[in-house]
Amino acid sequence: MLFAMQFIAMFFLFANDVHAEKVDQAPAQCQVRNFQDFFIEFSEKVELQRKFTKVPLVKLTLVDELPEPRPVINELKNEQITFPIIPNLIERNQQGLSVRLSTLDSENAKAVIKKADTGYLITYIFVRFDGCWMLTRVENWSL
Repeated sequence: MLFAMQFIAMFFLFANDVHAEKVDQAPAQCQVRNFQDFFIEFSEKVELQRKFTKVPLVKLTLVDELPEPRPVINELKNEQITFPIIPNLIERNQQGLSVRLSTLDSENAKAVIKKADTGYLITYIFVRFDGCWMLTRVENWSL
């Protein structure tokens, strides 16, 4: 029993060391662990949007069809992605857009941008890869 407990303790110490080693090897720009801080920079700098957007980028668009709208999913290649993907703070304020951020867990987060009293609603899905937050999916639920 004592041996099993020592083995488990050693396993967790080793696992933590491996995780720390991975984080230390990540590029300096990836050291932002807090999604909110990353999103603020990401939304303001087009070069960060280009660097931290996974290609192909999955894009869901709602198509207004009868009898009801339906989602269409495409995978965008680099040349099909229009930057900036996310409007910066000044543009969001000018357009009356609000942002709600949520971290689903340590590896998944999302930003929802909407405009009150309209059908404007876009969700941006982020996943951490090797310590870096990456935009992996854009869901445009606007009608």
